[in-house]
Amino acid sequence: MKYSRNCTRYIKAGEKIEKKLYQFIFLQLGNQEAASKILTQAFVECYRVYKRGLREELLERELFRTAFALCSNVYCGREKSANDSARAFEQRMRLEEFPPEKRAAIILKLVCRLEASDVAMILAPEHAAAKKCDE
Repeated sequence: MKYSRNCTRYIKAGEKIEKKLYQFIFLQLGNQEAASKILTQAFVECYRVYKRGLREELLERELFRTAFALCSNVYCGREKSANDSARAFEQRMRLEEFPPEKRAAIILKLVCRLEASDVAMILAPEHAAAKKCDE
């Protein structure tokens, strides 16, 4: 019974951020099929942590951190889908010029509209935690 309750809570929490997370992954990779696979993999990996007691408010950070790590290990050719405007495709191509960490920071800040402190916790949790202790 507890497993079912945890699973239901996780699904509800995940639904709140799924679109934003997919957008982050897609902009990192530029490939819909790969983005869908990474999204699923991130949710599966984070569920293992979540069912051990991860609080719902920390789930978003953990999902973005996991997705970033998974994206760092994947290279996909950029694809232009029929739904893309020329401007959107051009923006994704410009993002490709940045190193992965910088690209992720830009996407998290501008597209996903996360606070700078959340971006820092996602991309460099050990540095952000150390900086927080110094304050």
